[in-house]
Amino acid sequence: MAEKTINGHATHEISVRFSDEAYGVLEEMARRRVAIDEFLREAVALEKWYLETKENGGHILVRHKDGDMEELVYP
Repeated sequence: MAEKTINGHATHEISVRFSDEAYGVLEEMARRRVAIDEFLREAVALEKWYLETKENGGHILVRHKDGDMEELVYP
């Protein structure tokens, strides 16, 4: 793992291996919004928020377009 400083912030470079299928999914998901590196940073931040919310007794609700609501249950 390499560490660099960019704009006064420490950054780390890692190498990750994906299967062709998983990488294709990652590319498709990222293509909808941002570059892959930014997408992965956002995914980590979202997972952190989710875990902290659940650990603090919170519930995450999804409202479907028909108005029905259900709790997001994710391991």
